[in-house]
Order: sequence, then structure tokens, then C-alpha cells
Amino acid sequence: MAKLLNILMIISVFTVFSQEATIEGTVKNIDNKPIANILVQVLSSEKNTLTYKYTDNMGKFNFKINQNQTPLYLKISSLFYEDQEIEVSLTNAKEIVFTLENKVQNLNEVVVRSTNYNKDTINLDINKYNIIETESAEQTLKKIPGISIDKSGRIKYFNIEIEKILIDGDDLANDQYTFISKNLRSEVLDDIQVLKNFEENTVYKKTRKSNKIALNLKIKDKFKNIWFGNISLGYGNGIKTKPKYQESFNLGLLKKRIKFLDFFKYSTLGSHSVSKTFGESDNKLSNQPFYNIKKYDVGLPEEITNFNKSIGNTLLFNTKIGKTVLRSTNFVGLDNEKQDYFRKMEYFLDNEDAFLEENTYKDKKLMILGELEFKNPTLKKVILSINLSTASNQIDLIQAH
Repeated sequence: MAKLLNILMIISVFTVFSQEATIEGTVKNIDNKPIANILVQVLSSEKNTLTYKYTDNMGKFNFKINQNQTPLYLKISSLFYEDQEIEVSLTNAKEIVFTLENKVQNLNEVVVRSTNYNKDTINLDINKYNIIETESAEQTLKKIPGISIDKSGRIKYFNIEIEKILIDGDDLANDQYTFISKNLRSEVLDDIQVLKNFEENTVYKKTRKSNKIALNLKIKDKFKNIWFGNISLGYGNGIKTKPKYQESFNLGLLKKRIKFLDFFKYSTLGSHSVSKTFGESDNKLSNQPFYNIKKYDVGLPEEITNFNKSIGNTLLFNTKIGKTVLRSTNFVGLDNEKQDYFRKMEYFLDNEDAFLEENTYKDKKLMILGELEFKNPTLKKVILSINLSTASNQIDLIQAH
């Protein structure tokens, strides 16, 4: 009997200590109005991020936390309000109310630097987030609280879309920054910076405040001033014994006055080259059947449903000639896709006649982009800008009646 009581006591103690506690609260401004989309982080005693959420439309948040995780801290972060951080107690949990004050920034404190961004710089300290060297910069950014990325690769910081991604202060891709985020490996990154009040033009920096945001990728010293890159090759048998390939090749040189990146990829695994960068084509079929067959989403991975040969190459270049900056952004991509599905429709008419319609779907997309730009950061206008862009989308709709 005594042994049974001891076992029950141990189970009871374990149950108590393994229970979850709820942390909940509200974030308001100084006018006592709730603030939505405020980042709330739960930090460990070492100040590492355990979990995070954004406040809802009523400014509320809540977390389920294991009671064994003590001490804990709540940190409130926002682009437009002062940060706050407090220690929380799980044994005497009450609703927490944060009142945030607006951030005050004076233009006369702006320091103009030659690195093409102002002093409003936030270091994200990416080494805290279990970074894998072989993953892309985009995959690293997805781990960082406050960063959100949509399906097309567009990046937002606290729900504000960024303008550009710079590399050590230099622009290689203009607004096509997904060329960098999707291809550059995280092994070369020392840290990522958020540049608030971003403005490339040094004249405008002195006279006005900008609401733009950019990201700056700081490169590790060991990858500067040397050629670096990697090659990846893959081969295997696919459906109906057709071989499958995936090959990629990356090459880079990142020096102070010249930066060069080249990304090449060829794949027959169903992945896309064009659509992931530029979005799906909105071209319509010129010969419409009775039943319009379109690309079909079956909820399965593209590697299973798509037979697609894709090839793409991105070439990025930036160099300085005196005070003038030369930037070149280039991309060529081709997708040749046949989706692995089949549909058949049979129509019955009033006079009892019937006919059969069968459709198959093939899609070929070609995208060519070229940008060449000369500009001087001290001038209000770009000296020379040349843009070449062309796209074609061919859809073959095969019908049988």
C-alpha cells in the first residue's frame, strides 16, 4: 500500500510539473487603443527565441508554455514603437498589458555614409536561429521573427515589403532581389541587417525621411576577395524508367569595388525556373474548348504530378568606376512542362446525340530579363538605364472529339 501511495505521489508531482501555463495579454498605444501586427516573442533565460506570434486585430496574444521553462521573458518589438521586455511568472499568470510609446527619430541625427545606407540599421544576429550552411538566404530569413515571405519570394519586415537586398551595401539585383535570396547560400553570410529609412541617393538622405526598408547581407571575411562557389549533381530513375536530373552551379566574387554572382540550374524533377521568380503567366487560351482544361492543383508535390524540364541562369554584376556605379542584372529561364493528368468529358444533347472531348495540357514558358544601369549616388537622376525584358507563354491544348 505504501509503495502504491508513493507511485501515485510521483505521478501527481510529474503531472503538476508537466502542465502547460497560459501567457496572454494585450498591446495598446498611449491612447489606450489596441495595436495589431505587433511581434511578441517568448525568450529563454539566455534570451533565445522559443516561440513568437503577432497580435490580432484586438491587440491580443496568447501562448501555451510548459511550466518547467523558467525563467521566461516577453519581448515586444515593432518598427514604429519602442521595444519592451519583461520577465513573466508562470505560477501566477495574469493578463499582461503593454503600453507602447512611439519611436521618435530626428532627421538631424542622420549620418550619411559611403556604404549607401543610413544609420538606422538593425542587426538580426542570424547565428541565434540554427542556420544551416547549405540552405538559401531565403530559408534563413524564414526562421527570423518579424520576417515573412510569400510564395513568390517577396519579403516583408513587420508587414512592410522590402525594396532591395544589398550585399555589403551594394545593389546587384534592383527590385528582383529573389535572384539573391533564393540562390545565395547562407554559408557566406556573417549577418543580415535591416536598413530602415532606406535611401540610396545621398542627396535625398540629407533632406527627407524615407519609409523604405532594405536588407543588407554582410559577407564573412573568408569569402571576400576570392572566387567561391559550389556544384551539385543529381541523377536517378523516374516514372517509366525515364532518367531524372538536377544540376546546379554557383559562382561568386565579392570584393569591395566589384561583385559578381552567377547561378545556374537545370532540373527535370518538376520544379520551375520562370514562374517562381516572375509569377505564373496570365496568358489565356486562344482556342477554348467546351470544357476548359487548366493547370490542375491536386495538392501533391510537383515532383509527382509535373513532367517539367526547367533551365535557368542568373548573372548579377556591380562595379564602381570612380563615383559611378555600374550594375547589370540578367536572367534567362525556360520551363517546358507537361502535367501528368488526363480528363475526359462526354456531352449528351437534347436530340440524344453525344460527343466526346478529351484534353491534354502542355505549357512552355520563356523569360529573358536584362538590366544595365549607370548611376552616381550623389546625383538625383540615373545617368543611363537600359532594360530588356521579354516573355513568351505557349500553351498547347490537344482535343479529341
